[in-house]
Amino acid sequence: MTERLDWYDGPTPWGGPVVNPGMAVGLFRGPEQGFNLNREGVVGLFGAIEIRHLAGPIMADRDYLCSGELLAVGETPKSEYIWYRSTLHDQGADVAQMVMMLRFMKASSPLWAS
Repeated sequence: MTERLDWYDGPTPWGGPVVNPGMAVGLFRGPEQGFNLNREGVVGLFGAIEIRHLAGPIMADRDYLCSGELLAVGETPKSEYIWYRSTLHDQGADVAQMVMMLRFMKASSPLWAS
């Protein structure tokens, strides 16, 4: 994900530069703000990330609208987690989707202190 490719800052078969996978994840994370997660002081981890390109690559020279929905909330003995899906839209068309699992370690939260 960190290897530099010419397509990240130059011409591509789709026109301008495309977004690298690491930057794409950042574009999809906006909807997390609407989930009202209390993460202050809690250790969080990416549990899973899946990106689907629905209509070509994500272009670096375009602005996208991002929407999201919470899919599931749960817990394991050591963590709480959420699954959500976010979608990038360009002029009404769905361009790409990400499904992400975020985990929060119970031991790092004052809410789970013994």
